[in-house]
Amino acid sequence: MKEQAQEIVKKTISVKDPTYPEHQDDQMYTFHRAFMHMGFLYCNLRHAIRYEDGPRIVEMWRYWFLHFLGAGRHNYAREAANLTANLKADWPDEVAHLHTYNRTVNMSGKEGGGKAI
Repeated sequence: MKEQAQEIVKKTISVKDPTYPEHQDDQMYTFHRAFMHMGFLYCNLRHAIRYEDGPRIVEMWRYWFLHFLGAGRHNYAREAANLTANLKADWPDEVAHLHTYNRTVNMSGKEGGGKAI
C-alpha cells in the first residue's frame, strides 16, 4: 500500500506534464507545480473549515492520507485512514453524522468565521 501511495503522490505532484513537453526536465517548473498543488489542497481545506463544510473536510482527509503516506508521515496517515474507516464503516450513522458535521465552531457568528475543533 505504501508503494501505491508513493506512486499516486509521484503521479499527482512531480510527474512530467504531458501537456507541456518542453517542461519535462525543468526542475523549477516541477517544484512550482508541486507547490501550487499543495497550496491549493491546503486552501481548499482551510476554506472548508472556515465555512463549516464537514463533508468536504472529511473528503480532504482522503487526499491528505495519500500525501502523508507518500511523504513517510505514517502516524498521520494511520490516523487519517482510521478516521475514514470509522466514518464510512465502523461507527453508526448517527455517530458518523455527529463527527462529520461537528468538526468546526463559529464563535463570531459571521460568515466564514469557522474554526477547527
